[in-house]
Amino acid sequence: MSGGVTPAAGGYTPRTRDAIEIEFVEAPGGGDTVVEMRVPMDGDTEAERFARAEWCGDDRSLRVRSKLTLDLTGERRQLVAHLAKVYVDPEFAPLLQNPIAAVDPLLAKRAMQPLAVAGAGVFRALFVPEVYLDPVSGEDERVAAAVGAALRRPGRVHVRCARDPLFPWPFVYDDLALRSAHGAGAVRLERFWGFLHELQTEPALTSGSVRIASPPRVLASACPTVDPAGCTRGPGHPLASLAPTWIDDVSDLGEALRALDCDALYVLGHASHGSPPAASTSQLLYEGTPLPVSDLLGGGGPRGQSRPVLFFHNACESAPLDRWDTSTVPGFVLDRHKGRVCLLGTAAQVPRSLAVAFAERFWERFRGGATLGASVRESRAALLAEFHNPLGLLYALHGKADTRIVTQGAPTP
Repeated sequence: MSGGVTPAAGGYTPRTRDAIEIEFVEAPGGGDTVVEMRVPMDGDTEAERFARAEWCGDDRSLRVRSKLTLDLTGERRQLVAHLAKVYVDPEFAPLLQNPIAAVDPLLAKRAMQPLAVAGAGVFRALFVPEVYLDPVSGEDERVAAAVGAALRRPGRVHVRCARDPLFPWPFVYDDLALRSAHGAGAVRLERFWGFLHELQTEPALTSGSVRIASPPRVLASACPTVDPAGCTRGPGHPLASLAPTWIDDVSDLGEALRALDCDALYVLGHASHGSPPAASTSQLLYEGTPLPVSDLLGGGGPRGQSRPVLFFHNACESAPLDRWDTSTVPGFVLDRHKGRVCLLGTAAQVPRSLAVAFAERFWERFRGGATLGASVRESRAALLAEFHNPLGLLYALHGKADTRIVTQGAPTP
């Protein structure tokens, strides 16, 4: 894990440790989906010491399996519905103000309380269930205690799945005692996984490579309706040091997405899609001019050879997606450029001011050599520390968290 970590509330202690690996294995023919985990038992809790002695091999890792008993699509929709209520409730307007400014910490907790309850329910059901398939020990409580202890320490969590999205993992909340009856004062924002862990989700089609050569070739588009002050294109913005080539119209943006002849493509703008998504209604917008996926499907094919290519899809009015396929912008990019893309995107609508602020902090870290996982976590934590604003949790990484810009001859992270 990289250095230079910005502490979130409650502190963050980076450690060199193996990642916790979580995989959702779908049974053929529509059978039960199984959650398989490899959890390093490198802590000094009693539960982990017991697990090392009873169940772990030479790698000191506990391997567990359980049935998926939770409707993750339903949980995701419920979480997004809570967010939508936050956005329209006048009480929580300070979280959306432009420019971004500090908010009352208790107000932030009140806004996030139903999200924390939902995230705690996901944590309980997926990662500390009442019954495990393996290890078959009859001591499920001891297994759950060991897994829970490992998951509550800052570290790295890697999720593998055949398809995405399943659930916005930054919103998992690891306080098992939290219940809906508790008031907002019981919420500890730092216990959301997005502040606690460096997270990566690996759906199909993302890149397996992690090295972006320095200096990277960066293409960037910043819609003036999102950033009217022009901060993103200013000389003091971290992007300026990467000397990006700026894209100023829809046709050039479409060509950049089709060709992906670069090392990083940054798009700050609006996006929308129909329900269900369709190529004719899923679109990016630049100064009000739409770029639907149906237009992207035509024209030329890929030209670039670099891998990975970071696609930072900072679409501040994007709606949540139930699926990624070629009728959606993320699905189009992943399918058109199979095995090349590492995607940083949003799980739901993001306030304009927060989109600009998050990106500035992200590029500051990523251009300096921090990994993607560290850059994303630290940027979320920075917004929480500076403004008591937790909505950086909306950003999620789909691809390798160890991806970073490296100089020639540097070791692989």
